[in-house]
Amino acid sequence: MVRGSHNLKGTGLYGNEYQVISTDVMHYNMGNTGLPYEWTYVNTSPLISHGKDTNMRFNIRNQITINANGEITVSFSEVWIDCQRS
Repeated sequence: MVRGSHNLKGTGLYGNEYQVISTDVMHYNMGNTGLPYEWTYVNTSPLISHGKDTNMRFNIRNQITINANGEITVSFSEVWIDCQRS
């Protein structure tokens, strides 16, 4: 498992200021010969507004699984944004 994070600041289209404190987690399993192989990546990034604007959360999840024959049996990417109204 590999973990990471970053701390960013930005300005939206209408001058709204946001801070992003992001967390990444990557997990993988691999056989002795490299197969079978499974990899999952998850990124959760809260977009925290400075002021009364709505906070949001940006999410990414990717997964791939390759069996012992080298065939991809699972492969997907998901991206979604949650609004967090107070």
